[in-house]
Amino acid sequence: MIQKFYNAQKAQSLLFLVLGIFATILSIYFFIASMNAISLGFAIPFFVFGSSQTILGVKTFMKTNSEREFVMLTAKENVQQIITIEIPKIKKILTNYNRKNYVFLGLNALSIVLFTVFANTPMVKGIGLALFVQSLIHISSLYFENNRSQIYFKWLNDYYN
Repeated sequence: MIQKFYNAQKAQSLLFLVLGIFATILSIYFFIASMNAISLGFAIPFFVFGSSQTILGVKTFMKTNSEREFVMLTAKENVQQIITIEIPKIKKILTNYNRKNYVFLGLNALSIVLFTVFANTPMVKGIGLALFVQSLIHISSLYFENNRSQIYFKWLNDYYN
């Protein structure tokens, strides 16, 4: 189960990395091409979120192997550290889920407001559209992260407590 959890985390980090690179490249293209104000507005959030997704994907990918190895070794040699380190870490991920989810739901609502209220302002409309797309990507990612973490947390508690 430990292996499965960390492999899924690594796969998600790679997906985030690919989506971040794609969003960043797309935003740079829209900045350079600047076909119209909507595409320019679209480029701003895509650049910000794409850059952060790329950084987050790289950081998570880099640390996942060492975290997995630590937990695998700990599970064999010092089970107490599973209880004192790994379970609280996963619990923290689960408690932060709601905060992150509310932030991205708020961005989603903001995007809808920008897209509808400022329908006559193309650049703001583009920003709203990009925020909508990016917030849905993050909400989807959080959903899978939360499900994976809940299953892993339950397994850790059942097996080690």
